[in-house]
Amino acid sequence: MDREEQAAAAEPKPPEDQDDTRAALANQIFTRLGGGMAGPGKRGREHKGDRVLTQSRPHRVIVERVDQEAAAVGMTRSDFIALCLARQLNLEQFAPVVPAQNGQEVLPLGRTA
Repeated sequence: MDREEQAAAAEPKPPEDQDDTRAALANQIFTRLGGGMAGPGKRGREHKGDRVLTQSRPHRVIVERVDQEAAAVGMTRSDFIALCLARQLNLEQFAPVVPAQNGQEVLPLGRTA
């Protein structure tokens, strides 16, 4: 026996079902993380309508405040900014919907002040 054969013989051989065990583990992780694409009874994210990407570079203090306010009402930064713009421009019919808090519906309020 030469060195290569000895080395190959000395290496522990994995059990035949090791590949099956890895596949089962990967399947469990995949399932726990959401299972991939939407299937029967699962729907994807609802379409938000016609949107256009726009950019701005506000002062850091403004962004921090926007993030605080967005988190307080359960919105993303982008949706909160879109809501503020819609309210400022009196175009609230195009504003994103504010998520309900504590299972209560949000009342549609007009512009006040």
